Amino acid sequence: MKKGIILSVLAAAATFASAQMATMKLVEITDMSGGKAYEIMDNDAFKELQTQIAEEQKLFAQGVNEAKKLWAENKEVKGTFPASIVKARKFRIVQQGNEEMLNKRKEKLDERLEDAKAKDAEKDEKKLKAIRNEEQRNKAMDAMENDKKKKGLAVSLVSKWMAEKLGRTIPSYSQDFMAFGNPLAAPAEKKDAKDKDKKDAKDNKKADKEKK
Repeated sequence: MKKGIILSVLAAAATFASAQMATMKLVEITDMSGGKAYEIMDNDAFKELQTQIAEEQKLFAQGVNEAKKLWAENKEVKGTFPASIVKARKFRIVQQGNEEMLNKRKEKLDERLEDAKAKDAEKDEKKLKAIRNEEQRNKAMDAMENDKKKKGLAVSLVSKWMAEKLGRTIPSYSQDFMAFGNPLAAPAEKKDAKDKDKKDAKDNKKADKEKK
């Protein structure tokens, strides 16, 4: 009788473990600049992801508005804030099943991502090679780089503001995430630095006069 109970318990445990393995999820996550990544998650990790992205989506519109203000204050940034290229993070379940099966699927999807990035880089290279004039080619190269920086700065402004509110970082997977400088503090810090330089210059002139 006891042996039968033990076997029943073991069978139930095995069934439960099998069910838990089958509920592993392969999830596609898209970052704020459109970059993608694939992660295998158990139910707890997936619920945590759902919670985090729900929190981010609630703050996203306000984050964009705050970023627009900072963008306008920074005189070194030309043009209007590119709101259309910044998106709230999102996710989708690609597949559910056991970890071994999902790992195989993930490897293939990761390879596709790398292939897509390589093709995009190759397209850019071909565009530049097609321009015969060296000066024009350099200008086109600078324009591509500036577009990437502009996108990176826009995403960075929104992401950093939201991260401060949430008390955690917001993951990014895209190569285009190329923020530069310290955009959140740039206007105030630069003004203070200029004021300090003016004061130092004035003090130096005064000291020179006194020496003479």
